[in-house]
Amino acid sequence: MKLSLRLLFSYFLIVGLMTFFLSNFVFTEVKPLLRQTVEETLVDSANMLAEIIAADSDGRTLTVDDGMRAALTGFTLRRPEAGIWTLQKNHIDMHVYITDAHGMVLFDSRGRDQGTDYSQWNDVARTLAGQYGARTTRDDPSDDTSSILYIAAPIYFDDRIVGVVSVGKPGKTIEPFAARAKKHLLLYGAVMLGICLAIGLLFTRWLAQRLGKVRNFALSVSANQRVPAPTLRGNDEVAELAQAVTQMKERLEGYSYVEQTVQMLVHEMKSPLSAIQGGSEILGEELHDAPLKKLANNIRAQSDRLKILLNSLLALARLEKLDQLPAHTQVDLVSLIEQWQRSRAERLEARALTVQVIGHVGTVEGDPELLLLALNNLLDNALDFADAGSTLKVALSSAAGKISVTISDRGACIPDYALDRLFERFYSLARPSSDQRGSGLGLSIVRQVMLLHNGCVSVKNSEDGVVAIIELPASSHSPIHS
Repeated sequence: MKLSLRLLFSYFLIVGLMTFFLSNFVFTEVKPLLRQTVEETLVDSANMLAEIIAADSDGRTLTVDDGMRAALTGFTLRRPEAGIWTLQKNHIDMHVYITDAHGMVLFDSRGRDQGTDYSQWNDVARTLAGQYGARTTRDDPSDDTSSILYIAAPIYFDDRIVGVVSVGKPGKTIEPFAARAKKHLLLYGAVMLGICLAIGLLFTRWLAQRLGKVRNFALSVSANQRVPAPTLRGNDEVAELAQAVTQMKERLEGYSYVEQTVQMLVHEMKSPLSAIQGGSEILGEELHDAPLKKLANNIRAQSDRLKILLNSLLALARLEKLDQLPAHTQVDLVSLIEQWQRSRAERLEARALTVQVIGHVGTVEGDPELLLLALNNLLDNALDFADAGSTLKVALSSAAGKISVTISDRGACIPDYALDRLFERFYSLARPSSDQRGSGLGLSIVRQVMLLHNGCVSVKNSEDGVVAIIELPASSHSPIHS
């Protein structure tokens, strides 16, 4: 499913659920609210009638005269012909009855229960007891819709309750209002849901168009097609994403250009360098004049240096283009150090340097060729800067899930001004043994290799020389030693 459809579906689901729960809440509250309104009106009506009846009574015993009977009967027979919003009210549906202080019915607007004992009904009994009297009773026990709400009020004479007037309202009279409220709520809910859906469609379409431009641009870049960068108005996350993709494209193109240029340079210079090296070797053997022989050896040394520089440039260009390791195997760091030691045996012997390997840890997971390249650069630096006749110490240790390789040499310390620039490209210091500078790419290569292995590298001065430290995550297959 496309992202735009997922967003639209999620948005519509959230809005739909909110609408459903809100409507359901309102629907469940409509009838109780209407009943509360009806009850409040009945309370006012009952108390008003109680005061009117009390005003007509002038004795200790409550009596309902003919005038009061005629008035109340006439009230229930009125035809109001009232238009209440969209509903038409054509008759009075209120039931009124009056009891004496013993609960005997003195008047019933229906004309059915006069003389009946109502003293056990809640509205009458509670009112006679000085409490709020109310009850709900079904007019037809088998009909759920025939319930009537009765609210009673006491009739006072000289601060004594001499009777009760109770006013009843059928519950079905509120049904038309509840139905109308539900109808309007459903209508308004559907309209709001439709509006929200329209807004969601417009937003999803707008977002899908913006994301589509970024997606098409990224696909074109991956297919090596030259297309203009997407132009997006606004300053939101999608615009930032488009800008980031454009910058990534430019950076990748730069890396690719550098790598292709270096590859072409290395390829084109291999033959001339080989010829120069061969010629310098022959000249060095054939020439007997000391200055000319020195010149031939210098040509050979510089051609070797140029070859190392080209190989370092090619290695660094390839490393910077990688976003993950080309190979994952279990690598024994001690074997890599021993391999470097064998390959540099002549140079070590020429400077009377010894190598002391301290400790042995488990394996690390990574690319053996890249790790060998990083160790070669660090150890070569130590070899070049160490004092003749000294010892290179390589200490291996492990702790907290990391394996550390510490390379220490005894010799000149690094100047303070150079410490912060050691990992810059093409920045190098003169070798004490030859007064020549390196390519300035060795430590940059080491840092790139460590980044690919989720490790780190640092170089610092010690009391009698320089210390280089690399840290790598320990392999899950290797035991932890200290």
